[in-house]
Amino acid sequence: MLIDSDNGDIDAQSLTDDPLPNGAIARGIDVSNYQGIVDWDMVKAAGIDFAILRVGPVYGKPDDSFERNAAECERLSIPYGVYYYSYARSVADANKEADRTLAWLGGHHPSLPVYYDLEDNYILQDPNFSKDKLAQIAQTFCNRMEAVGFKSGIYANLNWLNNYLDSPSLSGYDHWVAQYNWRCDYAGSYSFWQYSSSGNVPGVNGRCDMNYCFNGSLLNVDDSKMHIQYEAHVSNIGWMSNKRDGSTAGTTGQSKSVEDLKVSILNPVEDGSVQINANVSGIGWQGWDTPSASEGGTTGQGRAVEAVRLRLTGSLAKDYDVYYRVHASNIGWMAWAKDGGEAGTTGFGRSVEAVQVRLVKKGDAAPSSDGANVDYAFKKKPMSLTYRAHVSNVGWQGAVSDGATAGTTGRGLALEDLKLSLDSSDYSDGSSVQIDAHVSGIGWQGWDTPSASEGGTTGQGRAVEAVRLRLTGSLAKDYDVYYRVHASNIGWMAWAKDGGEAGTTGFGRSVEAVQVRLVKKGDAAPSSDGANVDYAFKKKPMSLTYRAHVSNVGWQGAVSDGATAGTTGRGLALEDLKLSLDSSDYSDGSSVQIDAHVSGIGWQGWDTPSASEGGTTGQGRAVEAVRLRLTGSLAKDYDVYYRVHASNIGWMAWAKDGGEAGTTGMSCSLEAVQIKLIKKGASHPDTSGYSHLEIPTVTYSSQVKGAWQNSVPAGEVSGTTGQGIPITGFSAKTTSSVAGGINYQLHLSNVGWTSGKSNGVQLSSTAESNSVEAIKISLSGDLATYFDVWYRVHVDNVGWLGWTKNGSVAGSTGYGAHVQAIQVRLTRKGANAPGSTVSPCLLGQPTAFANPMQKKIVDLARQVPSPGPGLCSEWIADIYERAGFRNVHTDACDYYWDYCKYTDYSHLKVGMVIAVPSHTHTRMGSIYGHVCLYIGNNQVMDNVGRIRTLDMAYWLDYYSTSYKPKWGWYDNVPLA
Repeated sequence: MLIDSDNGDIDAQSLTDDPLPNGAIARGIDVSNYQGIVDWDMVKAAGIDFAILRVGPVYGKPDDSFERNAAECERLSIPYGVYYYSYARSVADANKEADRTLAWLGGHHPSLPVYYDLEDNYILQDPNFSKDKLAQIAQTFCNRMEAVGFKSGIYANLNWLNNYLDSPSLSGYDHWVAQYNWRCDYAGSYSFWQYSSSGNVPGVNGRCDMNYCFNGSLLNVDDSKMHIQYEAHVSNIGWMSNKRDGSTAGTTGQSKSVEDLKVSILNPVEDGSVQINANVSGIGWQGWDTPSASEGGTTGQGRAVEAVRLRLTGSLAKDYDVYYRVHASNIGWMAWAKDGGEAGTTGFGRSVEAVQVRLVKKGDAAPSSDGANVDYAFKKKPMSLTYRAHVSNVGWQGAVSDGATAGTTGRGLALEDLKLSLDSSDYSDGSSVQIDAHVSGIGWQGWDTPSASEGGTTGQGRAVEAVRLRLTGSLAKDYDVYYRVHASNIGWMAWAKDGGEAGTTGFGRSVEAVQVRLVKKGDAAPSSDGANVDYAFKKKPMSLTYRAHVSNVGWQGAVSDGATAGTTGRGLALEDLKLSLDSSDYSDGSSVQIDAHVSGIGWQGWDTPSASEGGTTGQGRAVEAVRLRLTGSLAKDYDVYYRVHASNIGWMAWAKDGGEAGTTGMSCSLEAVQIKLIKKGASHPDTSGYSHLEIPTVTYSSQVKGAWQNSVPAGEVSGTTGQGIPITGFSAKTTSSVAGGINYQLHLSNVGWTSGKSNGVQLSSTAESNSVEAIKISLSGDLATYFDVWYRVHVDNVGWLGWTKNGSVAGSTGYGAHVQAIQVRLTRKGANAPGSTVSPCLLGQPTAFANPMQKKIVDLARQVPSPGPGLCSEWIADIYERAGFRNVHTDACDYYWDYCKYTDYSHLKVGMVIAVPSHTHTRMGSIYGHVCLYIGNNQVMDNVGRIRTLDMAYWLDYYSTSYKPKWGWYDNVPLA
């Protein structure tokens, strides 16, 4: 089917998008042989309610997929209709197409209409076309269908329905509207709306058209009675079709979770509503008004609904009961619950996969329990705190609980990771148990690393050295969590509780085992039997730790001793950095301080936001550079070394004791940092290289009329514009702490390319008549590693050309077009250009150098109107015919083969035609090609139903899908 041209640019929706729009009762697809073999079982399981099948024609024959598609729909009781794509130009043609349709339908009798697909644009070009004639054609076909008992209708896009098929004589036929949009704007009556051509439906190969049905009678839906309606959002599918009165919403046998459920009363006979409360994985019971009274669950979070409660309100609750049951994973259909009772499970991690709901008048029989796998509607798992350890050389052990030992003792094996699991449905407020682990080589990870319920690492050989556990939410009001560790070279230590530290830090002693107990407040603490020491935790003096606040992540856990704070390889900016000096060796207030350079702010100073913190949170500002220093007696004994990982650069060299690390003025975010506290005189990191970078300064000057102008800074204009005065020389120099220089080379008229100069040396011709036509500028040394040099030129009779960089040509060669001014900028390597990069170099003859006949052709191109779409070559022939040349009456393909001989830009002249014999953007273009007219200054004009002026580089790139474009003189008659 054809795309509605009014809405062709709107993204199509798929099954995973929004629920049915207002008024729609079902979602369906239409298919043809383009979709190949369709798995209709999968299509039906995905929630597709109906289908419309192409019966033909395909090169004058029936669609070769129709017979199978119709048989499958009939086998699976999927309501279906058909459509016939019309090429009719007369009533006689319509009768022939009706004959074909009836013959091809054979013994099939679709329950939905037979649609006449009217959208072939060629009929509009028929000199005998009229809307009345088109209406007669449509009536002829539709009447033939209805004469033999079929429902019949018209399919077309919004443009056709509004402008060509708007005859009152067609209002009695059903309408199927094509408009790819978020709403249907057709003002007339219609049963179906084709809203997308990009559906992604299980069982269908590739994309297919998506449709909504708005006519319940076609699908045997009685909308006049009261119904309870509900729809499910299912994992990997999205919103499925509305279901009613005990039908199944969701899926069974596919292991797909219901994630959200909406309920409503249709045509209520008395006041009241239906409400839902859902128990969601990782959340618990949401409450009767979350996310709304008529919706329970979530979307976009991957959370399964595990249980539901439904209730009626108002007078409905007095006269009716609402019954509901769920199909739970690993259980199947459970018993019916009613009027606020729980249905499903909590605490087992079993998702609801499908739901059935019925509205029953009080006193009437409850729904049948047929198909139920269990005799209960709801099951809840009791509260339990379990934990399991990952042990070096062993791996993950099994889970234990209630004070049992996780890990090992007496074997010298380090505990590397610990996972906690609180399994309870008694607390629906998000109550949890959390862990923070102190890991060798990392330090305290934080309460959410690697997750709130896990502390430690795997696969890194790092031992957990200490832990702290805490309870959250209402659970913390009712219980204490006790824990103790078995530490290497110590044994069992005393019990800690509720966030207290257990283990050691700074001694390199690994935790080997742990015991955890959940104790009701007021009950006795665990026995200290077996403890080797009377303390739960011991800490070694002095430690410099630091932690990073990372965009889209937040605060990470603290690290120390050169470990990485932040991230690398993820493109996430470091926004804040906190330092912490933990030492009892210095009592004079010795500290470590930080000053951060923040995007949009600059250097904050040594005390902003505090002496031990640099950066911001909540503002989306990246730290771009830092400097650290020690104070007090500590500065006499130690050096602080630090280095940063900067975006677009990577790890930079080490800085120390107040030196700058990072970049300024380059918009390079810091992504990670490493810090080391080194005793003076001890081995330390290598500080060679660049710990800090900033954009170098660049100044440049032009020679004009034999005199050198004053140097200008980056981005300023050197030379003149609007005065017609060419430059005859150029020089530039950079100032930077980074090694390297700036090089430049000129193309002079009557000379060609000069040898290069660099670093402020003036480059010019000894003869003032030899003006600059083009320039190349590049960087050398380390400057070229970290920075790009961008430049553009102003050319007489043309103006400013596009920006180019790093030794590419700016200007022109071979046309005598002189450079009058130049701009230069330095940016970090890989940064965006300062402006447009279109046409930095003139590729063909400039307009100013065209002769009178060439200019006449260009003037005529701006006057001759479009003869219509698809007539690109006729438009050019019209131009040349008005200029006194013969009209060759041929297509773009022949232009290419007969007239276009060149691919070298030195041969490209104003007034030449540029052509391709074929391209892939349109069907006509693939057969006849496309042609444009070169009008100078890197611009072309062409006809696509309207006259366009385009950048030549864009045209060449866009149309070179099958052939490389060539150019030459129209009819092989040179104008120059």
